[in-house]
Amino acid sequence: MLSKSKMQKILKEIYGANLIDRQTLDRLFNSSEKKILGYLTSFIANDSNWSGKANKDDIEEIQAELNELSKDNNLVPLVSVMIANLQNATAGDVLQARISLPLIKVAQQQHRMIDNATADVPKLLSKYSKLQAQEMPNNHKVPPNYDELLTKMIRSSWDEAHLSINRDINYTIQRIKQVAKQAASATDDNLNYAKRIDKILTGGKVGNGASGRAQSIIRTFASRALNETTFASYKARGIQYYRFLALESNTCAECQSMDGKIFKVDDATEGINRPPIHINCQCWTVPIENTNFVSGSEILEEDSKQLTKDEEAALKRYISSESYTLNDALRHGTLSKEQEKLVKDLDSALNKMPIYKGKEPLQRDYFFDKEMLKKFVTNIRDNKYFEDNAYLSTSKIHYGEGTEQVHFIINNSMTGRDISVYNSNESEVLFKRNVKFKVITNYINNGIFTFELEEMQ
Repeated sequence: MLSKSKMQKILKEIYGANLIDRQTLDRLFNSSEKKILGYLTSFIANDSNWSGKANKDDIEEIQAELNELSKDNNLVPLVSVMIANLQNATAGDVLQARISLPLIKVAQQQHRMIDNATADVPKLLSKYSKLQAQEMPNNHKVPPNYDELLTKMIRSSWDEAHLSINRDINYTIQRIKQVAKQAASATDDNLNYAKRIDKILTGGKVGNGASGRAQSIIRTFASRALNETTFASYKARGIQYYRFLALESNTCAECQSMDGKIFKVDDATEGINRPPIHINCQCWTVPIENTNFVSGSEILEEDSKQLTKDEEAALKRYISSESYTLNDALRHGTLSKEQEKLVKDLDSALNKMPIYKGKEPLQRDYFFDKEMLKKFVTNIRDNKYFEDNAYLSTSKIHYGEGTEQVHFIINNSMTGRDISVYNSNESEVLFKRNVKFKVITNYINNGIFTFELEEMQ
């Protein structure tokens, strides 16, 4: 087996500065923030009417920029929504499109980093395999067309990375739009919209915001590419067992508890016993020579149920922006035939996903306008419980970072399904429809309506 120092050196190359240009991303987000605040401040200073008719020249100017961006295939899903929103546009629609443009350009830079890494990472992994072959020639014979195999596996991972980039940027855009609309419609200056926008993009003083998440997406998918390819190599060589390795000094408690444990290659499940276990995970695995395996008691068996193609497709569709339209249709009872099939496959997929067993509470954030906020909060306070006809997406982390209007803390998940293997960026745990939660307490924390909930049996 390679020494720890050799493995750490390879991991440093994979997760290092050549892959994630942190300074460029930080600079782009800071530049975006200045432009967004400039557009919004000008809109407010001119006393523009949010619902008023948009200037034709402004619409044409933005459409021209969007058309240019649409030449990049990775950006088409984001740009197409913006173009559609400019039909019969109001002044508010134009402002929202204008403040979205800088963030779409940030996404473009992220996509370029992914494309560059598609070429670079296979070379590093090939180097690792050849080093392993020197150390353990019996178990590390490099298969034919190995470089081609590496490139194919990594491209599959990066395809998911492109989707995750667009989804996260779209999430950021929607939050910025919400703040912009509130600021443009407010009658006083108490919203402090500049501070809220800064918190969304940079995290302010309490986190890394969208900028940090952008780096995490690339780093996490680098780990996914590394480990998917490693396991493809194990199977190609007939490796039956592997050892989990937590190599970093600042390894989290969850990964540290797995360090050194042995698992079956056929039972490996990302997020459970195969890295990445979580966002920014930099753990790895090494093969165990079958002759060194002593006892079955050393293997930790994991319940891993294989999803069908339809089930996996339904889960991935939900994780994409389709969750918004599906949940809206569920709440209003307006499912199409296609959506009925999607719900059936999604329910079946969730039955096969592991139940969340973490000790940390789950988080859920909501963003409303003033009227909907009052109605939502009053309803929960009066009923003392919460139930949704739609699926309930939650996270193992606080995703809203203080910019939301309502924050849920779920202290005892009993049926939440851990789907972070498919949505590691948000560490998502998904509840089925009509799950009932009891309100334990509610309070206002820094202006945010906060509810602590427990799942009811």
